[in-house]
Amino acid sequence: MYEGRIKFIVAVFIFLLCITAARLVNLQLVHCEATRDQISRTGVKSARVLPTVRGSITDRFGEKLAVDSPVFQLMIRYELSRLLDERFWLANAIVRSEDKGIGLEEAREYWENQLASDIELLDTILEYAEKFSPASLEEIKQEISQINDRMWRLRRYFAWRRNFPNSSSISDFDSLPQRERLAKEAFVNDLWEMKNKWFAVADISQDKIYHAQNTLSSNPEVKISTRGRRKYPYGKTASQIIGWVNPSQPDKELFKNDELIRYKEKEVAGFAGTERICEPFLRGRRGKIVYTKRDRPPKEKAREFGDNVRLTLDIKLQEKIEKLLKDPLRNPNSDKICNAVVIDARNSEILAAVSQPGFNLQNARQNYNQIISDPNKPSVNKAFEKLYPPGSTIKPLILAAALEEGEVGIDETISCSLPADENWPRCWLQRLGSCHDYQFEGEGGNNGRNAIRGSCNVYFTKAAHRLEPRKLQKHLFAAGFGREILCPIDFSLVGWKVENMPSEDRNLPESRGIIWSGYNTPEGTSFEGIPPLSNGEKRWFGMGQGNLRVSLLQIANLYASIARGGVFERPVIYSNISEPLRKQDLGWSEATVKNVEKGLWMVVNKIHGTAYKQFKGSELMELDVEIYGKTGSTQNPENALFAGYIEAENSTVAIAVIVEGGQSGARDGAPLGRELFKVIEECGYFD
Repeated sequence: MYEGRIKFIVAVFIFLLCITAARLVNLQLVHCEATRDQISRTGVKSARVLPTVRGSITDRFGEKLAVDSPVFQLMIRYELSRLLDERFWLANAIVRSEDKGIGLEEAREYWENQLASDIELLDTILEYAEKFSPASLEEIKQEISQINDRMWRLRRYFAWRRNFPNSSSISDFDSLPQRERLAKEAFVNDLWEMKNKWFAVADISQDKIYHAQNTLSSNPEVKISTRGRRKYPYGKTASQIIGWVNPSQPDKELFKNDELIRYKEKEVAGFAGTERICEPFLRGRRGKIVYTKRDRPPKEKAREFGDNVRLTLDIKLQEKIEKLLKDPLRNPNSDKICNAVVIDARNSEILAAVSQPGFNLQNARQNYNQIISDPNKPSVNKAFEKLYPPGSTIKPLILAAALEEGEVGIDETISCSLPADENWPRCWLQRLGSCHDYQFEGEGGNNGRNAIRGSCNVYFTKAAHRLEPRKLQKHLFAAGFGREILCPIDFSLVGWKVENMPSEDRNLPESRGIIWSGYNTPEGTSFEGIPPLSNGEKRWFGMGQGNLRVSLLQIANLYASIARGGVFERPVIYSNISEPLRKQDLGWSEATVKNVEKGLWMVVNKIHGTAYKQFKGSELMELDVEIYGKTGSTQNPENALFAGYIEAENSTVAIAVIVEGGQSGARDGAPLGRELFKVIEECGYFD
């Protein structure tokens, strides 16, 4: 009997041994490769992603306007920051006083004794923070106060949810007596943010980072963190053009199909201005390190830094102009909104585009609601986007159109004598009991160039009225009015393929203006889609009034076109990513160009020119340059303008400036234009 049992046990043992052997053979022969791979992966680190590096925005000379810079920050935990929160002390004192049946003062004293070492540590940290940071102690405490406010909002929320689980409104919790509320909030002390999260208290001066690290690094409750931050060294200067970044990522769909470009949570992206417009260029591609086997080096996909975007702006010139417009000693209208555009007429590059008021890019994210609700609209680039009647600054174009269409002759005069024709605009001299016939008697009379010189409304309203409406519109459109004119960005230059690439009209916002009757904006960009101009409104267009609306950029570009001898070019704002310049000869004859230029020269340089008194005796007149200009005044709305250009040996610079609420182009616009030319000269453009 025993022998049979032994044989049975041996048989079972042999059977199990065979199964084990078969399994071993299967592992060796069938799953060998997979098993080895699995074993080889054991202990291999997971892939590490390298952060993106955003490209910089620079001015024409390489000056950094927006740049990612390392920031060193002193970080503490909430367990320390709470010690500066009076709510923390009161709440915990209430809990202990009720638990032990003692007074609040005694209860508070207990907690102060319990946390004495932490209080001493916090005092030490604050002392060092003030020593190593550019911020004052008051500013550092304000940062800590904001941390405590955020954390107490969490306490309040969780106290509500835990004590009123079926409540739909936190007002149920707020209706409790304050003492009871604080006691319940004090019991919320188990949140992850309270134990593990670090909070930034202050930036550390870069020149003191070494000492700060040596002094503070040994303390487990404090650390110094290094991270990248977008910095805007020029603050308010050119703020509407540069723009800023924000974690909201308005273009997040742009890169959604690329693992190494698409946005991660809390990553910043361009939100406004150039930062957003040029996001495909500025955004970098993340790198990635993939660890394989322990005996092999990791595979690395290198980061691709974002491309730099170079503006045509001269940031120093822009800064000087912004200061000029606010300086009451140089600009008597500094209390009014003044805007300006400066263009290098040789290559159509925008040197400055000033829009008031601006805003500080360094804190734009924090002050966003304040910025967009400001009635003065600081976020709007008024130099490009706001529309104005051009007033008399449009008259050189009206003269050129009338000459080219044969509606007036080079030396033909149009009488400005009294009395004024019924239902026609009066010339400003007629309101003074005089006329341009008398003023220019002996100098050819009230011909086209003298009419520019004296800004005669009668001449230009009648010259415009002689033109067929469509022909007048055609000349306005060819010169850049009634359409967007900024040179497009060449998105084919982006260093990697991006799906859903923005179309070529992605550019800084600008207004096309109005060169038709009515205010309906037409679809499309061609001249054929422009609505008609009524025959009765042509006369008002001749003096830059009526329904005619233009941007300051368009006015400055008109004068750059005149300086080029009647050649239109689209103005450029991005020097390294713009499409090739699109030139268009306006078809003006040499005689037309000379006649228009002569009139603009006399405005500044001859008696009875509307800007003559403002430029006479100026140091500008002693330079080896030629100055051309035109004043402009408008009503409904009331503004004062000046536009013109200076020709020097190696440069030609065109300008347009406006004083919103200014009463006279001669008295308000011309002096500001003169000072603007001086600033340009100070920056070396006429050397």
